Amino acid sequence: MATSPGDIMLTARSLLLPTGRESDWRSAVSRAYYSAYQTLRIEIYIQVPLARLQSNGLGSKSLLPHDRLCTSWKNCAATRNIGALLDTLREARNKADYHIDRTFSYDAAKDYVDDAEDLIGEISTAGVKNLVAVWMDQLAI
Repeated sequence: MATSPGDIMLTARSLLLPTGRESDWRSAVSRAYYSAYQTLRIEIYIQVPLARLQSNGLGSKSLLPHDRLCTSWKNCAATRNIGALLDTLREARNKADYHIDRTFSYDAAKDYVDDAEDLIGEISTAGVKNLVAVWMDQLAI
């Protein structure tokens, strides 16, 4: 059974309980980031052949590297804010997943999950197909 970015966000929300454990909050941030990332990645793969992404330095093998995606969206005037927020969420996901020696609070996790939902809403409002098309056009992909 396949899943969707919306399902991943539901998982993030289900992990985000004030009475939960720090590991749940960290997982919520990770899931929230992946929900936003997948929202863009799926549409990019529909509109842009992998070979074209690779020739523009964005794809490697069958993957769309997270840092390159964020950077390319930040470098496009029309998608700059989306790229910046996605990159902030990517960095938060890295902190949540890899810096387990540092405390990660519920409030921080809640803010990141809320930000991811806001980003997905912004992408939805603007139309993910339109955003990807503008991004491709402005970066000549």
